[in-house]
Amino acid sequence: NNVYLAYDNFDADTLAQPPAGWTVQGGGPWNVVADVGTNRILRESNAVGANRNVIYFTSVTNERDVLVQADVRMTTVAGLESTGCPLGRVGGTTAANMTAYRSCLQFITIGALTNQRVSQLASWNAGAFLSLQEPLYPWVDATFYTVAGAFFGSPATLRTYVNNVLQAPSIVGNNNVATAGSVGLFVYDGDPVNYDFDNFLARRYTEPEPVTAVAAESANALSPLFGSRENIVANQPTLNLRYLRDVTLGAPTLGISEITLNWTFPTGSTSANYDGALFAKQAGSVTPTFAPADGTVYNTGAQPVAGQFIAANTGAFATVSAFDENGDNSIVLPGTQYAYKAYTHDATAITGAASTAAPHYSFGNTATQTNTTAAGGGANKNWSYKTGATTLAAPALDPGNIVVTGGNDNNVHAMSVTNGQRNYQPGGTSGVTGGAIQGRPPLIAASDTSHPTCKNVCAVTYVAAGDGTVYAFRADTGVLLWQTGVLTTGGGSGFQAAAAVQVKAFSGAGYLNAFDLVIVATRNVGSTTNNKVFGLNGNTGATVWTLNPGNMDMVNATPYIDYVNDMAWVASRSAGGVAQPSLWKINTNTGALSTSFNLNDIDQAPTQNFDGRVIYVTTNGGLLYAVRTDINNCASGSAALGVTPRGFPIPVETAALNDDVFFSTSTAVSKVHVAYPLATCAPVTFSVSPGGWVNPAITNPSSLVFSPPPQAEFMYVASSDGHLYKINPTTGANAANRLINAGATIGDPSFDTVIQKFYVGDSTGHVFSFDLF
Repeated sequence: NNVYLAYDNFDADTLAQPPAGWTVQGGGPWNVVADVGTNRILRESNAVGANRNVIYFTSVTNERDVLVQADVRMTTVAGLESTGCPLGRVGGTTAANMTAYRSCLQFITIGALTNQRVSQLASWNAGAFLSLQEPLYPWVDATFYTVAGAFFGSPATLRTYVNNVLQAPSIVGNNNVATAGSVGLFVYDGDPVNYDFDNFLARRYTEPEPVTAVAAESANALSPLFGSRENIVANQPTLNLRYLRDVTLGAPTLGISEITLNWTFPTGSTSANYDGALFAKQAGSVTPTFAPADGTVYNTGAQPVAGQFIAANTGAFATVSAFDENGDNSIVLPGTQYAYKAYTHDATAITGAASTAAPHYSFGNTATQTNTTAAGGGANKNWSYKTGATTLAAPALDPGNIVVTGGNDNNVHAMSVTNGQRNYQPGGTSGVTGGAIQGRPPLIAASDTSHPTCKNVCAVTYVAAGDGTVYAFRADTGVLLWQTGVLTTGGGSGFQAAAAVQVKAFSGAGYLNAFDLVIVATRNVGSTTNNKVFGLNGNTGATVWTLNPGNMDMVNATPYIDYVNDMAWVASRSAGGVAQPSLWKINTNTGALSTSFNLNDIDQAPTQNFDGRVIYVTTNGGLLYAVRTDINNCASGSAALGVTPRGFPIPVETAALNDDVFFSTSTAVSKVHVAYPLATCAPVTFSVSPGGWVNPAITNPSSLVFSPPPQAEFMYVASSDGHLYKINPTTGANAANRLINAGATIGDPSFDTVIQKFYVGDSTGHVFSFDLF
């Protein structure tokens, strides 16, 4: 709670009127009047009661209607004045207790000598014993008391308490305290008008919220006045108060998966006092209850209270906006309401504070900002998800359920296909690898995986990372199932290509392994001959077989699994020539090399046509090869196409033994018609741009994806101009496009055939969902 300490002595206020800025209640009228010397006091002049004077007051409040009143003097007649303790709480309507400190004694002037006072410790009044101490002093019957011994003060006054009756007092000097029922001590303090005495007791007490009004001072048997030193500058206490005010929240900018928060710092504030703002949020309209602890730094995405997240934490006074967006560090879903609370913080160490170290935080805005995101769809994105770095590989799909992507942030991100909500926050070993992820991580659905932990429970994703290690993760929680040791050799080596998986549930009787087989190929830097292909047990990560031919150059493209023949096809470089192989056919049961082809450097993945007879692959030099799977050592190549291929070719069967083969180049999309004989290796014909096809000009195109039946057949390709293009596969005409992210390079698209959505990453680290168009 906020705590305010206030002090006022009226010396600078104008006479004959209430103090400046005060609203005085209770009796009256109240006016500032002259006191001793230059002192001024606040006096109530009431015809029906004694004057009441407030010399100065100190208040301690934890709510707006609490005041501890101090220094009340009931009369100004010399020799008849009285001083007393603060009354405590004044006013208040809420049921709350207040803890404060009472520092006082009760003083009553006695006798003709005006320089003598008795400080009462207890009294006998109206037939009942009254102790004035807070907390009550435990008076014991038939006990002899020495004030100087039991309390403070000098000289001592001796009193006896017998059978609930206060006996006659002792005589000190020539003064007999004859007032029946008093126990106390003499205090010599000079002229009572110019009183100067020390506090004798300081007792802590807790005073409950009153249910009835506090009685007027004039109605009390003992007139109260508080015992402090005279209010002069030299004696006034000082308080070093550092208080951070809150920002003023401006109108937010609401997106589909993002909210821009805007604010201004308090008027008059500077960078010397404030160095940023912290925002907490939770879903719904209820204000976050999170209270930041001084000295603690909170990272964006942290969840300090269940269901309450750090949406933003800025580190500069000049920053007056923050972007809260859906991703690995935050959850911002389409058409969803969120409540935000803002706190300012400093960067200054404060000696004597509960936490000396910065940052220190304000108490937070009392007016919570509630924001609702827009709904996506149509020409707009359905949702987006922000990763930590560029992610250009095609997202992996468990259609209708999960999207999985990796990127240069070394993390594996899994999210809902419906709204982009993360399945988990990568961290520790959950969804975290030791290197960049450049390829599409294969995702095996729970119903299809052979992994005993995840079978019919969770999908499994396999990741070949830039640190040369292969990982298996649960796609629902990110939990690491297994990881291999480093399989690559040489400084800077690692996996560039994604893993390929032969799923046992999809394989025929010829597949002999009892588990899913994960196949990875290395990119060892510094040698053109020492690369390998590994077959790994998908349940454990153990090596099942290794192909180490001794003349394999680096592999940059994902292997292709031929389920018909239980073969893996791996494309590699070949030291820039045809002296060593660049396309490798490997038995998935044994890891044995079936055959290889010297086709020159290849960085593009091979693909298989619809009838399974042909593997198509493009070389870096711009040739398209048709390699037969049903005829040994049969590979036919086109003439030079005059282009630089990218991605992988996509064959579309147009008739028996006839395919239209589409593939991206550095500047466009090419189409080549291939016709091949049934049972012989030759002749194979390659027809470039058949049927009036015109290569559509696309800036830095991605790999291709087609809309499947029963949808109308169109080809989709992304570009570095921020768009996803829809291409007519017959003519090459640009039929439509969607702006994905202006100014960003858009990566390889994926298409969910269950819910008809596109998913694509980009150079800014975002993953987007768009409707089929």
